[in-house]
Amino acid sequence: MQLKSLHSTRLQTCWSSEGFCFLAIFCVVCVILKNFYILNVPFLFLPSLCPKVRIMVLSIICVYTGALDLEPEKRTAIGYDPRMLLHEETEKMHPERPNRLRAILAGLEVSGLLPGPNCFSIPAREATQDELKLVHSSKHVDVVEATEHEDLTYFTPDTYANKYSALAARLAAGICADLATAIITGKAHNGFALVRPPGHHAEEETVMGFCLHNNACVAARAAQAAGANKVLIVDWDVHHGNGTQGIFEQDPTVLYISLHRYVQHGPSPAIWPSVPL
Repeated sequence: MQLKSLHSTRLQTCWSSEGFCFLAIFCVVCVILKNFYILNVPFLFLPSLCPKVRIMVLSIICVYTGALDLEPEKRTAIGYDPRMLLHEETEKMHPERPNRLRAILAGLEVSGLLPGPNCFSIPAREATQDELKLVHSSKHVDVVEATEHEDLTYFTPDTYANKYSALAARLAAGICADLATAIITGKAHNGFALVRPPGHHAEEETVMGFCLHNNACVAARAAQAAGANKVLIVDWDVHHGNGTQGIFEQDPTVLYISLHRYVQHGPSPAIWPSVPL
């Protein structure tokens, strides 16, 4: 028997909102129910009920807990907006440039994923200042916004902003926030944020490492606002996500795990971006 459509995000929501492990069982039962295997599965906790009554009872339980998906099978949500391509270092070949998103989009289209039956796009929106200030200081947000009045600004030798960069950064953070909300509320199985500028180096008060706003942190707060009690962020990148770690280091509701490159800097080892161990 092959069980399909186990809604892992719904399972997470059930677990975090109610805190009882038996809700996880109900989520699995829902999958069996949807695939018409319920008559062939012995339910130890309802052994005395006839099959029809068993279906009715389990359906009521699953609907009550929010575990039963009464809508057509949900898919992967994808967030993207072409205005993020306007964030560009003029006449230079910066490592983080618009062609990065263009290449990913082309790959999704060639593979048939977008558009396709398994993926759908969510509307893009800009993160609000209130959302950004959940993870950044007011000064940080104001400094990024001020770049809208300049043709080209450099925060560090490798971190730039043109007059469209603040808009792109708000879009990136807003898309990530809405993807997290869609997943936690059960509107999507999972999601893929096709966004730039990136975010994991952006600290509470510092723009750095190509990153203006910390998109992952904004998404984590959105997930919690949507009902997630705790959030796990797994960051797989050549660089250590110093910004994400710093923002949540004292927050017991967010666990951050970074997988990154280990390098030797002089006599002592370090992790990128050059943080001594």
